Amino acid sequence: MPDDLRADFANLAASLRAYVEWHEDAGTLGFPRAPRPQGAQPAPQAPSKPATPPPSRAPAPALAPA
Repeated sequence: MPDDLRADFANLAASLRAYVEWHEDAGTLGFPRAPRPQGAQPAPQAPSKPATPPPSRAPAPALAPA
């Protein structure tokens, strides 16, 4: 992957992380969904699975000042 594309993805990921953290700090409980059309059926639920621990994640890189 070219370095400039890698840098673009890193910047996008950092921006998205900052956006989500801002909402978390602000106490946002969720994001609104578009209303379903009248008579629309809800999406089928996936069969329940036993809980598994999430995969370990490396810490995100620190945000650079813009």
